[in-house]
Amino acid sequence: MILSRKRLAGLLLTSTALAAPAASAWAQATAELSEISVEGTRSGAGLGGSGNNVAVSQDSAATSGGGGGPSGVIGYTVRVSPTATKTNTPLLETPQSVTVLTREQLNDRNVQTLNDAIGYVAGVSSNVFGFDPRFDSFYVRGFSLTYDGIFRDGLRQIGAGLTVPRIEPYGIESATILRGPAAGLYGLGSPGGILDVTTKRPVFTPFGEVQMQVGNFNRYQGNFDIGGPVEGTDGTLAYRITGIQRQSDTFLPGGSDDRSYIAPSVTWKPSADTTFTFLSEYQETKLPGSTTFFNQNFRPT
Repeated sequence: MILSRKRLAGLLLTSTALAAPAASAWAQATAELSEISVEGTRSGAGLGGSGNNVAVSQDSAATSGGGGGPSGVIGYTVRVSPTATKTNTPLLETPQSVTVLTREQLNDRNVQTLNDAIGYVAGVSSNVFGFDPRFDSFYVRGFSLTYDGIFRDGLRQIGAGLTVPRIEPYGIESATILRGPAAGLYGLGSPGGILDVTTKRPVFTPFGEVQMQVGNFNRYQGNFDIGGPVEGTDGTLAYRITGIQRQSDTFLPGGSDDRSYIAPSVTWKPSADTTFTFLSEYQETKLPGSTTFFNQNFRPT
C-alpha cells in the first residue's frame, strides 16, 4: 500500500514536470489577429426605412396611442406589437400567441367586413352564424368575442342586446388577435382572447387615394383616404380624413347593406416626446332587421 502511494506520487511529479515546458511554451507564444471593422447604418429616410418595420412618418412609434396594433407599418409582417404586454415589446420576446393583420394585407385581400379580415387567423372561427350582416360575430379558441372581446385602440367596445356597433375595416390601420388567457390583461373579456383594432391616424407624409367598387346585388361603393401635414405648422400638425359611401342590396329580398362612414382625425406634435391625437367617426348603416328568409307566396294551411 505504501509502495503504491509512492508510485502514484512519482507519476504525478513526472506528469507535472512534462507539462511545465508545454505551459511555458504556450505562455511565450503570441498570436496576431486581423482587425475587422463592422459598420452599420440605420435607415431613416424614405417610407418604410425604419429598422422596426414602421413608417418613418410615425417616427418609429409602434404603439397606436391606446395599446392597439402597430400604426404605419409597411409590409405584411410586424416586429413590435404592444397588445400582449401594453409595451413596445418585440414579438420575438413576447411569450404569447399574437397575430397582427397589417393594412397592406387587408388592402390586398380587399376585405369588406371584420369577419373577412380575421378569416385566416389560427384559432379564429368567423361567420359562425352564417349570413348575418348585423354583427361582427366570431369565436376565438371556442369563445365568443361579439359582446366583450372586441377592443378599439385598447378600449373595449361595449355591446349589449342588439346594440353591437360594427367596425368598418377600411377605417382601421391594423387588427391584432391576442389568444389565450393573457387577454385578462384587459380586464373583463373573453377567456379565448381579444381582438384589438387600431384606427387609422394621421401621418406626417402627404398621401391620398380614391377607390371605386362594383359588385353583385347592385353593389356600388366609393372609398377615399387623404391626409398629411398641415402647411405652415412646421411639421407639428397633421390631418387625415377617411370615408366610404355604399349602396348595395343582398340576396335577401328587401335586405340592403348601405353604409355612410367618415372619420376625420388630427395629430398635434408639439415636441419629439409629446403627441396628441384626436379621433372621430360617424357611421350610419342600413341592414336587414332579420336574416330570416321572406317567403312572399307563403300561404298557411
